Amino acid sequence: MTSSSDSGVLLATAQVKIRDAYGIGESSIPSSSSVICTVCPRSALSPSFTFDAIVMNKICSHLPSSRVSFSSPSISTLDLADPNFDTPGNIDLLLGAEVFPSLLLGGRVVGEKGEPSALQTVFGWVLMGRTIIPNQGVSSLHISVDSSLNSTLKSFWEVEELPNSECKSPEEILCEEIFSRDVSRSASGRYSVSLPFKVTPPISFGDTYSTASRRFLSLERRLRTNPTLRDDYSKFMQDYLDSGHMTIVDLASSLNDSYFIPHHCVVKPDSSSTKLRVVFDASAKVMDNPSLNDCLLTGPKLQADIVTILLRFRTHKYVFTADIRQMYRQILVDPVHRKYQRILWRFSPSDPIKCYELNTVTYGVSSAPFLALRTLHKLADDEETSFSLAARILRDDVYVDDVVSGSDDLQGSISLRDDLIALLGRGGFELRKWSSNNPCILEGIPDDHQLSQSFSFDEGDFVKILGLRWILSQLARIYDPLGFLTPFTFLMKYFIQLLWVQGLQWDQVPSSEFVDHWSQCRSELSDLQELQISRRLSLSSRVRCELHGFGDASERGYAAVAYFRFSNTAGEVSISFICAKSKVAPVRRISLPRLELCASLLLAKLISFIKSTYSSIEIDDIYAWSDSKVALAWIKSSPHKWKSFVSNRTTKIQDLVPPERWFHVRSEDNPADFGSRGLTPSKLVRCTMWWSGPSWLSSPAPFNLEVEFSGSDDPLCSAEAGKIALTTYILLYADVVA
Repeated sequence: MTSSSDSGVLLATAQVKIRDAYGIGESSIPSSSSVICTVCPRSALSPSFTFDAIVMNKICSHLPSSRVSFSSPSISTLDLADPNFDTPGNIDLLLGAEVFPSLLLGGRVVGEKGEPSALQTVFGWVLMGRTIIPNQGVSSLHISVDSSLNSTLKSFWEVEELPNSECKSPEEILCEEIFSRDVSRSASGRYSVSLPFKVTPPISFGDTYSTASRRFLSLERRLRTNPTLRDDYSKFMQDYLDSGHMTIVDLASSLNDSYFIPHHCVVKPDSSSTKLRVVFDASAKVMDNPSLNDCLLTGPKLQADIVTILLRFRTHKYVFTADIRQMYRQILVDPVHRKYQRILWRFSPSDPIKCYELNTVTYGVSSAPFLALRTLHKLADDEETSFSLAARILRDDVYVDDVVSGSDDLQGSISLRDDLIALLGRGGFELRKWSSNNPCILEGIPDDHQLSQSFSFDEGDFVKILGLRWILSQLARIYDPLGFLTPFTFLMKYFIQLLWVQGLQWDQVPSSEFVDHWSQCRSELSDLQELQISRRLSLSSRVRCELHGFGDASERGYAAVAYFRFSNTAGEVSISFICAKSKVAPVRRISLPRLELCASLLLAKLISFIKSTYSSIEIDDIYAWSDSKVALAWIKSSPHKWKSFVSNRTTKIQDLVPPERWFHVRSEDNPADFGSRGLTPSKLVRCTMWWSGPSWLSSPAPFNLEVEFSGSDDPLCSAEAGKIALTTYILLYADVVA
């Protein structure tokens, strides 16, 4: 190994478990850490001692970060592997946890309170524990990896995508066939399903019992240090047992041909019901053997799109939300397959560890989301004759386990509530956490089945619907499916792109200009709390409904935003913001007119999606607005005239929105301009045009429709002439030159 000194290093801390320590970079270990590191001479390594290694220029910063003040009579006489442990120095070798036990010789000297202890190893005595760095106090080392950051950023980006239909794969078709073949229903109405295996069992999973046992003992040690957490965990498991959702089985007879699922807990302090949830890890595997999840089909996507659900939710005058209590656990698993859902548990460390079998669809098993939603759809199909409207809600207005629906008639909403309760009851399901914007809808619902806080959907009070919330701490966690904050989220996406283009490492400091921009946005995040957005679209007493969409592009990116324009017999006009989407421009620069065409395509898709979602609303007219005369000239011409880039996009645009519904708008009257350039939070809150469109849109007077314009004469438009003409010109030019 290459090194700047004649030493390696063994890092150790009692607080940290390292699954794979090889290759940990500098930034993984805080420079302020004062965990004692013992440096050992390479000569201490036995010739027979071998291990895999990754050569790196640098593992971490100097450790300790500054000189340690430490003296202990019991330790000072020991033959330390690193006599200079108290002096900051380079770290040259990092050994994994799997190596450490083989280095121990058995000797141990326990330090005084606040002092490290010493362990005897093949290198000499090494020190582990806490110590004090002058002027810094006690500190400790913690190594962690934020594996959720990539997925969070991915979700932040994907929320801008409009839903589209997908063809089912052969595996998805097979999963549906297995469900339809094996699903059954008991006399009480409860459903039973089988696990959709890719290959019919038996399957060799390896010794999953030993893995589950080690994981359980580790969990138990954690629970032992937190009595409150242990009590909550035990209550959760007791409820599982009392509800008949798990059954004790003989351990000796359960070791063969079965799968043991390790488990841990997730605590949600802000939950209105269950603060602790036990998560079952069906992805755990033994060596090269598959896990349970590896062997299961996940099924087709049955989850209704959240944007569609929320848009429909805005049309109802009277609304309600409710949660299907323990949805997964109300669906039984075929007894033949329950041996693949075995767990280890005991309520007291003094009791023997027992084996339990989970009898229901289990959170953490990859097929569980499909099985749960498919069962709800099956219930809707089976009971549709008796509950037609409630059956539609189960198919269209359920997100995970949340029901989000309503009606324009109060009595109709109450009847819908009753039918929904009765329909779900026939399948063994129960609704909890009821909430509504009208107290009459909650009459007859037990108090403990309602959300505890009082609120109104329409008066600005806050309720966490569908688990959604404006998260104002980190830009990647801002979740805005309807695009209310598009000008701000676009700015954040543009910032991320700038960082990526600059090639900065995640621990490097960006330029001062960038930091200033981000600091300003972050300081204004609290301004978003001032926003009050009407939940309901203005539908009452209307005689006309128009859909207006605006698209715009800048060098940064492009955006589309849509509004409903309602008018009544008195000539009064109201504007309702529907939704918006945006995208950053590709890193490889393309011309602004082409970006404007991309904006028009995004707008066409948005308009088509809104029409499909609001199929029950009679839309009298559609207006698609752009401030680019070149893009409009392309859209209003035959696609065959243009090069592939323009031709492909104009074809899609014309399929979605007819050319005669496209019109020109002045740049200063285009609200999509804010979505394609970005706004800080304070400017967004006060941007009237973004929330209501241009001023003339709200006027009862007819607005000007510019249909004829000279965009087709623009040189940029002409430059997109078809490939055939361009190729002919090149060939002729080549002949002349020859």
